Amino acid sequence: MDFVDPTVRSVYETLDLVGVVLYGMIGATIARSRNLDVVGVIFLAIITALGGGMIRDLLIDNGPPAAMQDMRYFGMALLGALVSFMIHMNSRSWEILRVHGDAIVLGVWAAVGSSKALANGLPWSSALFLGVLTVVGGGMIRDVMTGSVPAIFGGATLYATPAALTAAIMVALDEVQKSGVTGDFPLILVGLVVAPCIGAGLMIVAYWRGWVLPGTQDISWAAQRKLRQPMTLARDMSRQRLRLRRRRAKEAADEAAEEAAEEGSDQVSDEDPEDNG
Repeated sequence: MDFVDPTVRSVYETLDLVGVVLYGMIGATIARSRNLDVVGVIFLAIITALGGGMIRDLLIDNGPPAAMQDMRYFGMALLGALVSFMIHMNSRSWEILRVHGDAIVLGVWAAVGSSKALANGLPWSSALFLGVLTVVGGGMIRDVMTGSVPAIFGGATLYATPAALTAAIMVALDEVQKSGVTGDFPLILVGLVVAPCIGAGLMIVAYWRGWVLPGTQDISWAAQRKLRQPMTLARDMSRQRLRLRRRRAKEAADEAAEEAAEEGSDQVSDEDPEDNG
């Protein structure tokens, strides 16, 4: 982040550390729900808070990971674990705070991950991947270590998608700036402000509206065929019932017409010929 405005860098560093505390709290809370001991709680707090960024820096291979060079990161992760020890994180208010804080951190970390990749000369695909990995890497390792399927792989509201959108905006703005269309205007600086807001907004809306990505069983050809079968059967049954109702109505109308004709002929035959004269 040395290539951006000092004010923006300061804000990002602050939000980065706040995110480490929050993710440390999340990791420690999950560890407590699994009845792990103190070592397990601390370890999961550190992995959840720092895992994604450390993997990103190792893949970029430009010196030791940032968390290894600045001990504040480990301190903030431990602070998050300590807070989860002292406060019961199982209320509705904590859930709302966690989601909204997580959304802000998601946008910041995705923007940082993609911008670091771009600053080190990596292609746009790598920047997109590292932006998402920075956000979800720690949580994935945590879930695997606790024997769970990573939450980003399905069942939860949109999470990796907002991170990917944030990284994609950063990549797009970087490409525009490289083209020279904007001249010396620091478009990447605009991205560092706008992209996280969009990503965070999408995650918050997805949470409140319950948006999830469809599973493979929902979009596969076999599943679609299976879904169509009941619909086809119901449509055929509806058509059969309609034809049956029409046939019965026609039969009833024919019977009524025959009865009316028989009654008319009976009346004519019962009349006295003299009365007609």
